[in-house]
Amino acid sequence: MIKVREGKADVSIKGRFLRDVLLDLNLKSFTGRLCVRGKAPEGYLALRIHLVNGLPTYCLLNIEGGVLTGDKCFELASTMFCIDCGLELEPDIASNLIMDEVLVNAFKDFNELLRDQQPILLLKNPLLQLYMTRYSDTTKVMHESLCTIVRELETLSHDKPVLAIIKGSLLTGTLAYYLSRFIYGVLTLYESEGTERHSIRVINERDLNKIRDTYCYEVLDCTVYLIDMRKLKKPGFKL
Repeated sequence: MIKVREGKADVSIKGRFLRDVLLDLNLKSFTGRLCVRGKAPEGYLALRIHLVNGLPTYCLLNIEGGVLTGDKCFELASTMFCIDCGLELEPDIASNLIMDEVLVNAFKDFNELLRDQQPILLLKNPLLQLYMTRYSDTTKVMHESLCTIVRELETLSHDKPVLAIIKGSLLTGTLAYYLSRFIYGVLTLYESEGTERHSIRVINERDLNKIRDTYCYEVLDCTVYLIDMRKLKKPGFKL
């Protein structure tokens, strides 16, 4: 967990996924600037994100000389693993932060999808996953095998969307379910326990079935967010 007090916070996030850091700050409603510098499997990176109440309003990623901004920046940042990175946090008021029209409009799209009751599209968007996690109706924690967790997620999602964050020695990632069906997932698979060598995959239902068969008995820590669409609030960003 990242402790944020007044003034800057400088911490090491060596061996951590950026999505874990972003989820932590999201749940703490952090408002301010985030800066990450260091080494990822893709190369050396410099990442800047502005957050308002834990939600990203600006994103700039420079990795090996290539630059990404907006939603593409956030999508890549959400999958990145920090081999050796430093994190700087600077709390600030929302009016001092940048409001990127692309990112803010993604949340406006959320309002339209919410109005039209299209949870499947919501569950496939990393930005909106972060938002829905924040305002989930119920949270459930499990410590079970992958096969047991998959069966439980199918049961829990019979009447509402479900997002699950799973962590184990051989795989970590996010799984989304709705109407007792797997909808979307991003998994990181390790070659062996304790190694930094891994692959990141966006998976479909067929992929999940193969992974479940291979890693059935892998014991995972799983945090499940059950989402009541009726209780979700609008982000309310202003440009």
